[in-house]
Amino acid sequence: MSVQCPPSCAACLSSTICTSCNPGYYFQPNQTCSNSISCGSRTFFNNQTQNCQNCPYDCLTCYTDNTCASCSSSDNRQLDLATHRCVPLSQYFDNQTTVCPPCPANCLVCKSLALCTVCLSGAYMSTVNNLCYTQCPARQFANSQSATCQSCPYDCYTCNADGTCLSCSGSGGDNRQLDTFTKRCVAMPKFFDNLTQICVSCPSECAICTSLLRCSSCVSGLVLTSDLKCSSSYPPRSFINPITQLYQLCPYDCLTCNSDGLCLSCSPSDNRVLDSVTSRCIPMPKYF
Repeated sequence: MSVQCPPSCAACLSSTICTSCNPGYYFQPNQTCSNSISCGSRTFFNNQTQNCQNCPYDCLTCYTDNTCASCSSSDNRQLDLATHRCVPLSQYFDNQTTVCPPCPANCLVCKSLALCTVCLSGAYMSTVNNLCYTQCPARQFANSQSATCQSCPYDCYTCNADGTCLSCSGSGGDNRQLDTFTKRCVAMPKFFDNLTQICVSCPSECAICTSLLRCSSCVSGLVLTSDLKCSSSYPPRSFINPITQLYQLCPYDCLTCNSDGLCLSCSPSDNRVLDSVTSRCIPMPKYF
């Protein structure tokens, strides 16, 4: 069954939808033909194609060369007289859609929700994430000369501009505590500083350690060996130095000895006996 086009249409899809117009009529955005030019908002009449076409996304009204004639404040835009484009108002950015979204907090100019380029007066630009803050976040300090938030040293939770720590992140965080003398955030007991933000747990037998392989002191009941391990027993012919808490070898003649280097017992297999006067293991008769 054929469709009767409206009198203004040269061709149509239905009795209400035109695809081209008869001479003297103009194609409209609603796919009708009219004998008057009445393009709607955000459209313009194209003399070459004799129809209404959409303006660029940023324009409220526009010229035939696709430059903007006016802008909508509800789009958060204003007319740039040099470029004849509708550019974002301050504290808004162009995301290639009609309505400009707002910048992140404290940004005067931005390129996205995650990138400020100019901060409001009194705010600081973070060199870490390019956002603006009225107070710098943890692990950053305010540089008043450059109006930026800059990174603290890796060990600090908060810090001064000179890089000394003001506070530390403790148990369950960085496992650090403030050394009031050096103003550094040092490892808590049973942790060690591996030059990254979070201190690493020592081996379970260490009270203090410098790595996963080197203990500096041991938990109660264990003693430190010469290779910086913690052990529950003394190696043969050694004693514990009460100052260093390290194993040291006894004098050559002793089987066991005290921290003064005096023999406590001797080995018959060494052909030696204990001299109770000198506390030395001397040769048995017929030995030297």
